[in-house]
Amino acid sequence: MAPGNHSSRSTHFRDAIVGADEIGVSAASCYEAAWLIVRKRVEIPLGLGEWLDRALAGSGVRLLPLTPQIAHIAAELPNLHSDPFDRIIIATAVVHDAKLLSADGKFPAYEILKGRLNP
Repeated sequence: MAPGNHSSRSTHFRDAIVGADEIGVSAASCYEAAWLIVRKRVEIPLGLGEWLDRALAGSGVRLLPLTPQIAHIAAELPNLHSDPFDRIIIATAVVHDAKLLSADGKFPAYEILKGRLNP
């Protein structure tokens, strides 16, 4: 998918989510969303606390917590990516043996994600 093609990417992501048997989100993704909201890079129609409470409630999306095993794997990943939260997201997918849906162009460089990235 061509970088910057947001409409096509959004459709692809939506189709991947709709077609999934189960959907999980890393706790690190919740932090990253909150960080963007607080810094006004993303707007939401509710207060942050209420939005976070509602975002997963009744959605069928499972929150995947940060565990010692995830922290261990994230810390030992090759130094291809400087964002520690993205490293946690990668490790979360590995620990849960899950497909990973991301627009991050650096993720494909991780050998540990081979066969896990949803192209």
